[in-house]
Amino acid sequence: MQKNTGIFRILRLLKNSLYKLDFLLNNSYNIAVKNLSNDYHRLDSIFYKREISGATSLGGQTLIKGGNDMLMKVPIALSNRHLHLSQEDLETLFGKGYELSKIKDLKQPGQFAADEKVDIVGPKGTIKGVRVLGPTRSKTQIEISYSDSFTLGVKPPVRDSGDLSDSPGVKIIGPKGEVTLQEGVIAAARHIHMTPEDAEKLNLKDKDTVNVRTGGERSVIFENVLVRVNPNYALEMHVDMEEGNGAGVVNDQMVEIVMQ
Repeated sequence: MQKNTGIFRILRLLKNSLYKLDFLLNNSYNIAVKNLSNDYHRLDSIFYKREISGATSLGGQTLIKGGNDMLMKVPIALSNRHLHLSQEDLETLFGKGYELSKIKDLKQPGQFAADEKVDIVGPKGTIKGVRVLGPTRSKTQIEISYSDSFTLGVKPPVRDSGDLSDSPGVKIIGPKGEVTLQEGVIAAARHIHMTPEDAEKLNLKDKDTVNVRTGGERSVIFENVLVRVNPNYALEMHVDMEEGNGAGVVNDQMVEIVMQ
């Protein structure tokens, strides 16, 4: 009986020793795995920081470089039909010495929506209540969509702002008079405003073109997006209402510049 008791005691000690050994082995394994995991995340963080170093901020937005693409998120704005007036045409339409009444500042510094509206008359029809944007410019310019062009009966070229040669003309009717334009109606080219600092970080220059990818259920890639660079610009992409609505985007939604 004493012999069996001694054997049981030895077996119990051996069992406890095995439990301790198993615990030590498991604990060492877990520590090793944890250390490897920490090392992996540290390395991943280091490589990620190297990947985006030198281009982490652009116009207040984040720039990410990956593979052969460079991505930068920028806000988009939808532009409704509007016009810019010369001072001479403003006075013809609203009276001598007239000044525009600002109702809202736009994102681009110094630009604003005015309280004044006019009617635009084309060969086939009229669009009433078109908003004037300020300040005045050297030449009057009207920016419309393709749908508007069907209403008016004109064929506007897709142009950068200010490029009005060989564009159609229309009649503008104001409360004090009328102006007949020989040229000045365009469909504005989709474009991005940015500062020289933004452009330098993306290796872009004024009048370059890029692609822009939107998100959401109706995601599209806008091609041939004109880059406009000026120290007085704020980072923002502009499309007309038809382009924006077709892509399902809204004002201030973030989209991505993509350059191959």
